[in-house]
Order: sequence, then C-alpha cells, then structure tokens
Amino acid sequence: MLHSIEMGWFVLNKYYTLSDEAPVYVAALLLDPRCRKAYLDKNWKSVWINPALGKPPSQLQLLLQEMEVETALSTDGDNLDAFINSPAIKIDCKPLEWWCRIEQRRQLPRLSRMAIDILSISPQSAEPERTFSGARRTASWDRLSMTCERLQEVECLGNWMRNGHIIGTQHGGLGLVCDPDIANEDID
Repeated sequence: MLHSIEMGWFVLNKYYTLSDEAPVYVAALLLDPRCRKAYLDKNWKSVWINPALGKPPSQLQLLLQEMEVETALSTDGDNLDAFINSPAIKIDCKPLEWWCRIEQRRQLPRLSRMAIDILSISPQSAEPERTFSGARRTASWDRLSMTCERLQEVECLGNWMRNGHIIGTQHGGLGLVCDPDIANEDID
C-alpha cells in the first residue's frame, strides 16, 4: 500500500513539474481578467514566479516572441505588461468568452488574438482525441479528395457547434458568437 501511495505522489509530482515547463499555463493565468499577475503574487511562491516571469528569456517570453506579440509594436492600451499588472476584475462569463467580446477585441486587438489562441487550448486530452476520432470518420474512403484545410474547418466548426460557440440560424442563432469578420472590420 505504501509503495502505491509513493508511486502516486511520484506521478503527480512528475506531471505537476511538467506544468512549469509549459509557458501556456502561466500565459492563461495572466490573460484571465479574474487572475492576472495579482493571482500569482497571492498564491504562488516567488521561487515559482521568478522562473515563469524572470528577466532571462523565460518560457512565457519565448512564447510571446514566437507569436510575434511585441510590446514595441503595440499601442499603449494593448500592452501585455499593462494588462497583467492591472487589478483583477470580476467577469460574468468564462475568460475565453470575455476575450471574444467585440469590445475587448476593439480595445485590445493584439492581446485578444493572443488570449483567444491560448485560452482555446484544451487543458485535457479527451477532447482532442475525440476530435481526431471524428476526423478519421470525416475523412472516410468516400472523401479522400478532401484537403487538410477543409477537414480542419469541418472539425473545428463541428466542435464549435457542439460547444455552443456557434448557434445555427435554423435554431434561432446568428452564427458565430464572436464573429471574426465583424470584429476585424473595425480592428484592422
């Protein structure tokens, strides 16, 4: 019994330690308007915060550079440092839904794009595995001429419909909850 408990702690520690190596985890906390940096300051030890936000290129900074989000190019209102250092606020929805709102996309266009990308990542593997299984059924022998891009679009739209991000017009919906075409007209 003791060996089983020790192995459980070993596996738990292994995966918990791996979360330190994933900059997306810290980025998701920082981009959550309910958390921001205040959450890290309150709930994390400085030993954990410093590597995540440290001055040598941290994993988060490397991720941001990879996504080409540079504060030098951003406007004063669309600055990652200003956003994460602002006080946390209460919101009436999930963080991803908050960032999808047109007012956030207009006020913080670059940050909203980054937040939508980061907060759309599934924290579990069950949904991506379901999606791959569905894609296998979609790309059947009858549809071998379907391009990878089209398959990706079909699976993405199906996922959005199952999760309520798209409500079909036949069910009284207006389509996308956060219509990128409407938002991009005003942003770009």
